[in-house]
Amino acid sequence: MPAHIGETLTAWLRLDARIEPTAAALSISTSAVRKRLTHGEALLKRSLLRPPSAVHDLWLARHALRHIPLSRAEEKPGARGLAEVQRRMEHLYAIRDFQLQQPAEMFLNPRLG
Repeated sequence: MPAHIGETLTAWLRLDARIEPTAAALSISTSAVRKRLTHGEALLKRSLLRPPSAVHDLWLARHALRHIPLSRAEEKPGARGLAEVQRRMEHLYAIRDFQLQQPAEMFLNPRLG
């Protein structure tokens, strides 16, 4: 995923999926944020801006990467790393039995999540 798309997704999630604060934080226009998020949707093959949203999936992926160590080979970007994220997400889906009730900022702050 291009760095600017990842940076935008991270900022957008930290700012509770709000376009205007994300644009301000990144010093770009709101239309640029929407364009980047639309590009992110295409790369992820999931909706970000329209229900059903992939925000939950993104949180799970971030949670998986934060709490399950990667091997050296998986630290590099590419298909193998993405396959590992997918595997971890599937594992988290299999064991989860809760509903998310906290704002996105709680999930993105390791001290709170």
